[in-house]
Amino acid sequence: MTIDKDALTTLITLCEGDLRRSITYLQSLACRPNVTSDFIFKMTGQVDEEVVKQLLTTCHSRESDRIVDAVESICRAGYASRPLIDQIYE
Repeated sequence: MTIDKDALTTLITLCEGDLRRSITYLQSLACRPNVTSDFIFKMTGQVDEEVVKQLLTTCHSRESDRIVDAVESICRAGYASRPLIDQIYE
């Protein structure tokens, strides 16, 4: 298994120091030849930080059409709402 530096940083951030969670994720990743940050986000059900930042920036614009488009885009991407809301409050 090869894991790039960004993917390793993503894994460390998402595990928040929880060794058991880290081991579980690494066991799940061991079957993949190449591990990327995108795959880690998909595997863990977390939303990419850039997506969250873009959504918050759009919300601050107070342009309802842009906000609706951003939310619809997130829904089309298949992100679950609960992790998204949790990440916004972090």
